Amino acid sequence: MFTLFAGITGLFSLLFLRHYYPYFKDANDFFSIAGFIIIYGVTTALIAIIVFTPYYLLMT
Repeated sequence: MFTLFAGITGLFSLLFLRHYYPYFKDANDFFSIAGFIIIYGVTTALIAIIVFTPYYLLMT
């Protein structure tokens, strides 16, 4: 069951990356690249919290 929720998190994370990447595709300065990585990491963490909340509520 954990792998199912981890897969859902990965899928949503990749969908966000697919949608958000074209805005930063041609970036070549450090701050744009670091900003993209930070935004992607924070969004992935929030997606994981949202997806795993029902998992922890149902499994414990």
